[in-house]
Amino acid sequence: MTPEDVVDAGQRGAAGNSPDAIREILATLNALSLNEVSRVHGQIDHAREVLARLGQPDLEARLTEAQRSLRAGEMREFRRGIANVTARLGHLR
Repeated sequence: MTPEDVVDAGQRGAAGNSPDAIREILATLNALSLNEVSRVHGQIDHAREVLARLGQPDLEARLTEAQRSLRAGEMREFRRGIANVTARLGHLR
């Protein structure tokens, strides 16, 4: 599934809750590695865009907070934020 497919799936999702889009976000967020910081920001931006299309502003905001933590070098808060979003997404499937 390409990023465009995820966005399309999110736009088609009933009541903003598309299992395929959620699975794609989970896979992306779980695959994040701190050794790839340059890619991490792009992946988080993409996940936030999809969450916005899925009507999940709380999770989108939590990713924004996690990204701020990453930029500030607060790795514990960053990981906590990502873990929080992935756990909450798991309940939406």
